[in-house]
Amino acid sequence: MLGDWYAEAGHPRGELIALQLDSQRTKARREREATLLLAPGVRISQAQRAQWRWGFVYTLLFELVHHDAWEGHPEDWPQVLLQPELAHPSCRFLRELVIDASPGDRTLDFLSAHLPRHVRALAMICNEVDLARAKGSLAGLERLQLSAQLITPAPLALPQLAELAVPLDAMTSGGLGLVLGSLPSLRKLTLSSLETIDREALFPVAQRTGLESLTLRADQTSRSAVEAIFDSPLRESLTTLDVSRSGLTEEGAQRLLKLTPKFERLSNLVLGDAV
Repeated sequence: MLGDWYAEAGHPRGELIALQLDSQRTKARREREATLLLAPGVRISQAQRAQWRWGFVYTLLFELVHHDAWEGHPEDWPQVLLQPELAHPSCRFLRELVIDASPGDRTLDFLSAHLPRHVRALAMICNEVDLARAKGSLAGLERLQLSAQLITPAPLALPQLAELAVPLDAMTSGGLGLVLGSLPSLRKLTLSSLETIDREALFPVAQRTGLESLTLRADQTSRSAVEAIFDSPLRESLTTLDVSRSGLTEEGAQRLLKLTPKFERLSNLVLGDAV
């Protein structure tokens, strides 16, 4: 085992792997784990913003706005601040990356060339981003979450992408259609809005075939949005529909409940406090 190899070499990661594989999480073991996470060769510069699994960083959360060295590297921060963390031995099997940094274009340019090969999920928080820059090393992504005020849409060359989360307010309905039409493997979609989700907003989604899960997050979701879902191919493919935090009106919720038996595969309807 890899852990045994590290242990035989006298590296603290060997003990860390053993501790994180052990199901008995006693106080003493947690304290020892905390000590090992700060050991030379294990610790990364933002260890407090990392989630570990089996001796390695599983999820890395990089917040540029909180980075002490940001002021000195406004232009080349990906190379100077982010690259050393991604290249650190503790990130050897990194699977999820969360980046809170602007501009988004610079982030995508860097990740398109330098995203670690095991990363399967990317979440980006930025002011604006051009999706035409998502290519290269990003092609292996399976999950993508974008939080931005402005998204310049483009076909995404992400053939394995199965899950996508985007804000409706950041692009036009046509732009969303362009993005969705380029994702053959998409199965799960989350849409958010600070305003109202109506039939028009869901038009490009309603044209989608094969979508299995749809989540809506909004200040308000109209009855017309419910009708748009029912009148589309989504009625045949959806297994999960989550409108628990969508601001769905009581009228819309009652209409959805009446239509539920007519969805061919729907097995999980999440209404929350919508009714």
